[in-house]
Amino acid sequence: MSKTSIYQIFYDQETRKNLDAGFIPLDNSRNERPDWYEFWVIRKYLLRNKLEEDRWYGFLSPSFLKKTGVTSKAVYDLLVEVDGRCDVLLISYSWDQIAYFLNCFEQGEFWHPGLVHSSESFFQASGIDFDMKNYVGSTQNTVFSNFVFGKRNYWEKWLSLANSLFSYFESGNAPSSKQTSALTTYGSGENLAPMKAFIQERLASVVLASGKFRVLAADISGNLPVFDRLFLENSRTRHLLYTCDIMKQEYCASKDVRYLEMYWKIRELVPFRGRG
Repeated sequence: MSKTSIYQIFYDQETRKNLDAGFIPLDNSRNERPDWYEFWVIRKYLLRNKLEEDRWYGFLSPSFLKKTGVTSKAVYDLLVEVDGRCDVLLISYSWDQIAYFLNCFEQGEFWHPGLVHSSESFFQASGIDFDMKNYVGSTQNTVFSNFVFGKRNYWEKWLSLANSLFSYFESGNAPSSKQTSALTTYGSGENLAPMKAFIQERLASVVLASGKFRVLAADISGNLPVFDRLFLENSRTRHLLYTCDIMKQEYCASKDVRYLEMYWKIRELVPFRGRG
């Protein structure tokens, strides 16, 4: 039986009632920094607690089940299955967008214009060597909403990067006050959130880009719909998106540019609705 500490964050009694009873409730009811969302409570936990080397840790939002359809029992079963074979397990719900876009930063720029520029400014100011424009992301190295289950080595690396991001936005290192307070739309498009919230969501991909971690990803795509605001939902679309993802996986494994060239060709065939 693998050792686990999988937490689910709650903000008030209403969100606490809706938590999966199999996860450990993590209290953020004081919500000291709502502008940082789950990032604040995850970072605070990691700063205050010493992690065990061979224990799985995860920090999930209240919407984990709604977004993934995965229960705590399924999570624990997966962790038992993969224990010893990897350091990081990903459960990502936006598989279709991960497959279609070159990486999560291109996807982020689509939904939150200015994200790439803000992210590049952060990387440059923090001395982080990460070529986001050419980074190839797939379901094997990309995850949203911090739906990551990792051992201590992963979370230590994540915390180091998280501290850099926090310092950048909190201590005046960002180029201008306008950037630190920049808001962007999310969800239905009527809600607003700070750009930094969507940059932090992509830190996992930056950590995994180092290639220092053994990563496995749970394939839940068959249980999730294609996002019909972006794509025409039918079997052909699914097949094309699956193939896009496979081509990117093969490129990452082999660095054979023919796979990447094939990805671009197949992507052009995907019926993409855009923002409409």
